[in-house]
Amino acid sequence: MSYNVHIVRTPDWMDAAEFPIVRREVANLVEADPELSWSTTEYVDVRNTNGTIFRLAFIQWRGTSCFLWKQFQIVAKNPDEAQIAKMIRIAGLLDAMVVGDHGEQYTLRRTLFGRRRVHTIQPEEESLSLQSAS
Repeated sequence: MSYNVHIVRTPDWMDAAEFPIVRREVANLVEADPELSWSTTEYVDVRNTNGTIFRLAFIQWRGTSCFLWKQFQIVAKNPDEAQIAKMIRIAGLLDAMVVGDHGEQYTLRRTLFGRRRVHTIQPEEESLSLQSAS
């Protein structure tokens, strides 16, 4: 079973259309980041509501197709920790956040030895933090 992780500007990835990440922003990001490029061989064909089919190319990171911009967000299917860390850095540039299919949020935190590691915040942890702060 696949699990998606999303770069979005809303706490719930299903609401991404409210504050979309538009194609021009993603194109500028890919152009500015030497680790990113558009795949010339891997893509998804999508049908518009009017029946027109258009092609979405995958975004390659270090030569591997990892990410896909679609429906107002950037998505990765079953990303590993390194890919999630890259998504977090991308999200920072886009004034966005990284969330999983079940609402968990991903951040980078420094370890005791100064390395950055992916940290996952579960939805219930966030609501508990908010309750204890009030």
